[in-house]
Amino acid sequence: MIPNSAYLHILTNHVPVIGTGIVLFVLLYGVVRRSDEIKKLALILMLLTSLVTIVVFNSGEKSGQIVEGISGVNEDMISPHQEFADLSYKAAMVVGIISLVLLIVYRKNHLPVYIVIIFFLLAAGVNGMMAWTSHLGGKINHLEIMGESPLVKPK
Repeated sequence: MIPNSAYLHILTNHVPVIGTGIVLFVLLYGVVRRSDEIKKLALILMLLTSLVTIVVFNSGEKSGQIVEGISGVNEDMISPHQEFADLSYKAAMVVGIISLVLLIVYRKNHLPVYIVIIFFLLAAGVNGMMAWTSHLGGKINHLEIMGESPLVKPK
């Protein structure tokens, strides 16, 4: 069975948030250990996370069309989620490209401290954007995020 776009979106949509978070921890670990290899691993992980983000983004629009009209889906949140996802996607692609460029330029050289600091700030920004995108996406079909639940009686 070939999964539809909604299934693919649900299957992959946590990778950008968790992946960028892991990038930040690995980069900090590389700084603490004073290891260029570990810092470059963070760049590789960012590049891989950006590649998965392409799948998440491209499955998102069709996913929105699939869930429209389904009971319990908050259709009013689809557009805000899609609009912010577009910004987050673009930011992730820029940082992914920066990762690739840094890996090529510094493949045999030490990563300067200022580059590591700038990259950390960019990756942290993308992580925050991905977290907000996920929050907006969760509001489409997760009642518990909106303070509602079919399992809990209202007070």
